[in-house]
Amino acid sequence: MREFLSYLKSRLPFLLFYLALCIFIPTFFYLFALSNAGYLVLLISLPFFCALTFDALRYFRSLKAVKQLSLSELSLPAPSDALQAELFSLIETLNYELLRLKSDLGQRNNAELEYYTLWAHQIKTPIFAMRLVLQDRDDETSLTLLQELFKIEQYADLVLRYVRLNDFASDRIPQSCDLNAIVSACCKKYALLFVLKGVGLNVDTLPKEVMSDSIWLSFIIEQLLSNAVKYTERGGEVHISYEDGLIISDNGMGIRREDIPRIFEKGFTGYNGRLEGRASGIGLYLCKRAAEGLSIDLRIESELHEGTRAILRFPDRAETE
Repeated sequence: MREFLSYLKSRLPFLLFYLALCIFIPTFFYLFALSNAGYLVLLISLPFFCALTFDALRYFRSLKAVKQLSLSELSLPAPSDALQAELFSLIETLNYELLRLKSDLGQRNNAELEYYTLWAHQIKTPIFAMRLVLQDRDDETSLTLLQELFKIEQYADLVLRYVRLNDFASDRIPQSCDLNAIVSACCKKYALLFVLKGVGLNVDTLPKEVMSDSIWLSFIIEQLLSNAVKYTERGGEVHISYEDGLIISDNGMGIRREDIPRIFEKGFTGYNGRLEGRASGIGLYLCKRAAEGLSIDLRIESELHEGTRAILRFPDRAETE
């Protein structure tokens, strides 16, 4: 109905002209006492409505053809007049330019992905060499440098994950994962930070299998552990449990209630990030994007000065297929 009204609106001048004739002819015949005004109106109406019907059919046929267009395989219908011919020509030119820009953008994105991937792998070589040197020393300075070196490695991995998000669908492999093994590996990886920060870690027995991608799930858990250690003071504790989902909780500084709705926004650091000056606003954004790609329901519950709970609810096998 909307399309029909749109068509009538486009032909409004002709309809008004026809209506004016239908009013003028009977009025003229009445004023001059002439007869057969109805026959004349009928004589005008028949060809008018035949032409209008033909025009409407052509209009809706063209409209249907335009609606079925694909930008990748543009095939415009034959123009009905010079104006349509010019418009179709402009559309083809713009479509060609759009496809060219998309191709250029794709090539640049691939080049950037290759560069950052290479950089992330190459930076690990000097990091590994420095770690070997520092591990042979047991003084407090070496432990501090090891901690900072670990952070550099995590930032490099963050860059790699960030650029890979654009190709997330092909980078993930959903399968049955050993949650105990994944969490244990993540905790072992962050053990040095827990020790140096003086934060305790308590891990309950977890389900053996969940449906996810082990690499991306490890990344999510590592980011959540990193935040838990970062915002928990010495003497605090991080607790990992499972209750209708994986729960990573801490008794740290917590998050302001008004900041919680925005914590997954890219670049948002909130009150804690500005207070500490150590937040990039990227970690939780990447966690949320990765969780959505894995059909994991990631939620954050927190109260200021009361601690934080990160909850990951995993999909069943049917949802990942």
